[in-house]
Formats: sequence, C-alpha cells, structure tokens
Amino acid sequence: MSKAMLIMDMPKCCTKCPLFEEKINLCGGNGKMMECGWAIRRQEWCPLHEIPNKEKFPYSYNACIDEILGGRS
Repeated sequence: MSKAMLIMDMPKCCTKCPLFEEKINLCGGNGKMMECGWAIRRQEWCPLHEIPNKEKFPYSYNACIDEILGGRS
C-alpha cells in the first residue's frame, strides 16, 4: 500500500487538531476516543509526529527533511 504524509503545524491539544471529531470526542487519525486532558494537551497515543531537527551529518538526512518541508525549514 502507498504511504502518505500530511505536513501541518503541530497542535498543542486535540481541540486544535484538524483530525479531531468534536461531536463524538474522537481522534479521526486513529479512531480512539478522547481521554481526560484532551482539551489541554495532546494524548500520549497521538498519531502525529514532529519532524526531527536537522543534524550536522549526514547530508542526506538534512536533504530528506528539506524535501519533506519543501524548503520551509
């Protein structure tokens, strides 16, 4: 199966996430119901991952990050 990636600003809490299904308190990214604290912070099981920082070496690693961000690093 093909893979896809969505680049967006990392939300600080579930209510700010475009994947959040407000009417049923559900994460649209993985189908899990929200637990206590969803309005103040992201859940431990959040399917979103931060893009790693660039490193001094190797060059190919940084080129990959540049490609993902489209030159917006």
